[in-house]
Amino acid sequence: MNYRFETLVTVYFRHSYFSDQLFGGFIIEPSDRSLRKLLNHGLMLKPFNGGFRILFDVNFAGGSRERSDALRDEVLCECVLRLTDKGFYNYTEPMEGDITSGIFYFHNMLKDSNSLKRSLHSDSYVTSEDLLPLDSFEERYFSKPFGKLDLLLSAGLEDSYTITFKAKETYWRYILVSDDLKSLNSPAILDSLSAESFEGPETLPVRGKDALAFRSKSPISFSQKARNVFQLVDNYDAETGRYKVVMRALPSADPNHITLIDSDSPPRTLNYSEIFIH
Repeated sequence: MNYRFETLVTVYFRHSYFSDQLFGGFIIEPSDRSLRKLLNHGLMLKPFNGGFRILFDVNFAGGSRERSDALRDEVLCECVLRLTDKGFYNYTEPMEGDITSGIFYFHNMLKDSNSLKRSLHSDSYVTSEDLLPLDSFEERYFSKPFGKLDLLLSAGLEDSYTITFKAKETYWRYILVSDDLKSLNSPAILDSLSAESFEGPETLPVRGKDALAFRSKSPISFSQKARNVFQLVDNYDAETGRYKVVMRALPSADPNHITLIDSDSPPRTLNYSEIFIH
């Protein structure tokens, strides 16, 4: 028999942290029941780095068919998502809710309607609204998965769907520790593109000595490849915009090291990324 497969639907896993926006930290495990249904309907699930595709056999049951023909019969594809990236929560926007006892649920089915959703989650990116208690599901898992995905293959199916995660944001605080850097005349931290300055300097005790600290005016997103290049400058004059560059490219924040610092105004606790410059 001559098999020829074409794409029925593509599901992408995206994360704003990565340069290519694709997240390859999931293992996709379709249920045995779904695999049998896919096989019986001439369909095949093929994972790739950053998602998976469901393909349909064009030459099926002795004839030729198009995508619309393959969607005449409803087929529910049930998958479990296993998280393999141990650093995922370090660089991902925190989601309220009890992750330890719940799993994320993604699906394209509308309640009380025969039509399909265009999105697999509630907001533009995954939030706690997509987190359900484990006992909400009939399945009993030997080990708790990250999430469950129910994809109904029927008329009205989109060509592609996306599960999107947002990168975590923190206030970046550069701390000048060495005596040479602390003796600079009117030092500042600047964005090399916008020339916007950090707040500061303020004096901060570090290991029994005073250091100079500069804090970003707003939270900055973590990214695999730095989107912002910050510079340490001397003789900074905010009115004229003049300065002398001391360090052309300061190191970026590390998502594995985040400090919670109390604030005088809401929110009461802020996420800080502290970068020490010696």
